[in-house]
Amino acid sequence: MNNRGLIILVVIFIGLFVAVFLQNRQIEQDAQATPEPIMSRVFPDLAVLDIQAIQVRDVRTEESFTIARDADGQWTAPAVEGELIERAGTGIAQTIVLLPFTRTIEITNEIDLVDFGFDPFGYLLIQVLLSNGEEHVISIGNPLQQAPEFYILVDQIPVLYTAFRQPYDYLASLLDDPPIVEN
Repeated sequence: MNNRGLIILVVIFIGLFVAVFLQNRQIEQDAQATPEPIMSRVFPDLAVLDIQAIQVRDVRTEESFTIARDADGQWTAPAVEGELIERAGTGIAQTIVLLPFTRTIEITNEIDLVDFGFDPFGYLLIQVLLSNGEEHVISIGNPLQQAPEFYILVDQIPVLYTAFRQPYDYLASLLDDPPIVEN
């Protein structure tokens, strides 16, 4: 092999060595990086066992659906005829515990809440009573809009939360189709 061929071979070998080294270094850095969460929980410290009662209410029609724990800790639907489906109460409570949001927007004097679906209030209220007597209220802006996300207000926090619709749509569906078995 002549000197020119040997130099080309050495350059290729060095190039491959540098490429492998840089690729391994990038893999190590990626493994150490902590990804940003895409969604966060509205109530990060809330557990299912903390919840005593939940009410979903349509502000426009005043229609509501309420579940509550009885003295034995079992979920019931006290205001409706029939019996709550056995695991429905726990599923509804789990939905509340896991309610996600994607980002927040600080409410300032320049923000008009009508632009976010509050005219002047939300269209759907979710009230959560905890075993310790505390209460949380979630107000949902216009749920009839067709966007994949909408806005919610939580308690008295001066922040708008941007939320994906699916869990909130599920809770709203309880008004039209409550999980009740006729007696």
